[in-house]
Amino acid sequence: MKNETLYNCCTEYGEPEWNEFDALEIDCCASEILPDGSTWTECAPLHQAEFFTVFGHLKEGGCEAITDVSTRKLGPRLIKSTIR
Repeated sequence: MKNETLYNCCTEYGEPEWNEFDALEIDCCASEILPDGSTWTECAPLHQAEFFTVFGHLKEGGCEAITDVSTRKLGPRLIKSTIR
């Protein structure tokens, strides 16, 4: 699978530093258009999901987006693709 698919949230589609993560997770996301016309993306309930994001859970806390996928089923498939 191409890096453009696996790491579409990463800078220049580069593979993340896996040693910075202690887990991977998938979350539902939706976009909101703000009054100024800009778009804000946030986690959402499943019934409002527009897409799904695979996040790396950072060891020091927080998460980093790794890739966005269009369906819930693609998330686990991409995670399996990244495990070496």
